[in-house]
Amino acid sequence: MDPTMQTAPSCDSTGLLPGFEPSEQDLIDAALAAPLEVKVQRAIALLKHYERKALELSPDEGFYLAFSGGKDSQVVHLLAKLAGVKFQAYFNDTTIDPPELKKFIKEYYPETIWQRRPHCFFTMLKRNGLPFRNARWCCSYFKEQGGKGKFKVVGVRISESKRRARLWKEFAVKMGGQHYLAPIAYWTEEDVWNFLNQHNMPHCELYDQGFKRLGCIGCALAGTKDRLRQFKRWPQFERAYKMCAKVYHAKRSQYEGRLKNQPFENYWNHWLYGTDENEAQCSFLEQFDEA
Repeated sequence: MDPTMQTAPSCDSTGLLPGFEPSEQDLIDAALAAPLEVKVQRAIALLKHYERKALELSPDEGFYLAFSGGKDSQVVHLLAKLAGVKFQAYFNDTTIDPPELKKFIKEYYPETIWQRRPHCFFTMLKRNGLPFRNARWCCSYFKEQGGKGKFKVVGVRISESKRRARLWKEFAVKMGGQHYLAPIAYWTEEDVWNFLNQHNMPHCELYDQGFKRLGCIGCALAGTKDRLRQFKRWPQFERAYKMCAKVYHAKRSQYEGRLKNQPFENYWNHWLYGTDENEAQCSFLEQFDEA
């Protein structure tokens, strides 16, 4: 070899040259790219590691496992069983979950405890109006109340959205000292399905019918295309949404605010499409004042 030629420096396991510190994104990318077997072992180790704290917070139940019936919460449920940790699965009944999903949970996860609030979604809609992306009263009423003071295990994955990637880690202590564990935070969707299939786990039929994510029908976080598809599949929910939203609108349009003298269709279209006939898309807070 020509002595004037230099051998290229080798990279370490992160793909970086020696002397370069990996960034947070480098570490996240490496975690997402890890083999499924490694991710499974890590998730089980995390559950075992934090079980002592879960039992300290809730001696009778251990972990509070937030269970939605979707593929991600199925994975977390199975991992908790494989880890041999103490846990209790809870399903927060929002009253606007797909009927097929509820049937699936009752059939395959009968030990799950269903948590119900005093009022159904549509009763609350008449009081609070349509929930918008940046004003989701429904989440705080139906979902965020459960598991207070316990160690919550959730099926959050950062690859689902930039917001989740920014806000979530595998372990966190959030407002009010609430403990969270997200053992599949760095799993991909492919990992999830491969893991479920390896264990011959059944899944909700809606996945086979083209639904990518399951959750509340008409969810404020879903895009217009998804909500239109949901309402086409379950038209009774669209009718209930409109009926209750009209009650709220009729009451609110009497106030001195930006809903005053606004036709209902503008209010509905802004919620469903992000715009109305007269204005380009704008934020909910700019168009409609709080009472």
